[in-house]
Amino acid sequence: MVESSVGYLEPFERDKLFISIISCLNHLESPVDTAKSLTDTVISKILLNNSKSIIKTREIKSIAFASIGRFDSLAAEQYNRSY
Repeated sequence: MVESSVGYLEPFERDKLFISIISCLNHLESPVDTAKSLTDTVISKILLNNSKSIIKTREIKSIAFASIGRFDSLAAEQYNRSY
């Protein structure tokens, strides 16, 4: 489960994460493949670093930002501005 910034709980949605990541990769030649890989990386890190059944939205954003930043700093800046 994901806890929003206002305390609401909702199921984790891989597609929602994927869409947030692909939206900042439009400048790449193959944004879909890259977004799939980055989404898998973020999910792996979430599972590794989170022993709880609930994760906060800001934690997901932080992990996604760091993962995208290791790949492409421009995309990370776009992600940070958008999310």
